[in-house]
Amino acid sequence: MLQAATGTIRVIDYDFGRVVLDNDLELDSLGGHSKVTRTRQGLMIETELQTTIQAECGRCLTEFPHPLKTEFSDLYVFSHKDRTDDDLVMPEDGFVDLGPIAREQLLLEIPINLVCKPDCKGLCSVCGANKNIEEDCGHVEDDIDPRMAKLRSLLKDS
Repeated sequence: MLQAATGTIRVIDYDFGRVVLDNDLELDSLGGHSKVTRTRQGLMIETELQTTIQAECGRCLTEFPHPLKTEFSDLYVFSHKDRTDDDLVMPEDGFVDLGPIAREQLLLEIPINLVCKPDCKGLCSVCGANKNIEEDCGHVEDDIDPRMAKLRSLLKDS
């Protein structure tokens, strides 16, 4: 692509199995594609990635697969003089490593509080049992804060 004519486009498809990015992001599978366009200034790389991570539910602590999808694009310029604040400089060897950028973009797509399903019931505050399981632990949660329990007696008297 470095020697190609301006306007040349090449699409590179990805279909990887298990991938570990920088020892802190484990992907069960990674797929997608990059569209590389030769411009006058350098190479414009537009990337779409889909993957799945093993996540832990923030309510019931159960592991579950969570899908992630991201899109990003970057211009890799040939010369420092053509570079703007958002552009990257083409490495001297001509090989672009999308791993660090993909890792950063995928980490940004992970929700702060992952939940296995929207109606997850979480854990019992008394025994720690998973409330999503069909068997009931029998504990009844009191929604009243213990510091406010004295006020409940005022409601009973009226």
